[in-house]
Amino acid sequence: MAKGRITIYNRLDRWLGYVDGTLAAVAMVLIMVMIFMITTDVALRYGFNSGVWGPVELSENFLVAIIFLSLASTERMKGHVVVEVFSSKLSGKALTSLLVFGNIITVGLLALLFWQSILTTVESIKINEMTYHPYQIWVSPFRAIIAIGVFAYMLRCVLNIIGIYT
Repeated sequence: MAKGRITIYNRLDRWLGYVDGTLAAVAMVLIMVMIFMITTDVALRYGFNSGVWGPVELSENFLVAIIFLSLASTERMKGHVVVEVFSSKLSGKALTSLLVFGNIITVGLLALLFWQSILTTVESIKINEMTYHPYQIWVSPFRAIIAIGVFAYMLRCVLNIIGIYT
């Protein structure tokens, strides 16, 4: 690969970097909203013995969204926990094969998770699914967020496989 040459891999990596960054930024906003809601609720309960409706219920759904929206960005930064029991003893083609194999397995599992999350999102929309808490919250947007996050993570893993060979 020539120095300074922009390859398709580089373009895909840059584009997916924007997607990863945007999803991570949404996750950060959700964290800030969750912190504000919980702090407000605690302050109102302490000061006025009356809280805000639904911070616990929303926090449950926000946590799911935060985790799945930040998966691809964490993968891009190589921030996932890795156990190097086998890989530390390998080098060259054996290490490359292990990395490709691991990413292929990951992509396969993520594809299944993505497909199932799409199906559950569609079903949730059809039945107008709500939470069972006193304050009903529509569930399907959070189910859709799972599908979006898993898909971005899957694309990042596919890009990892391409990157090993470029």
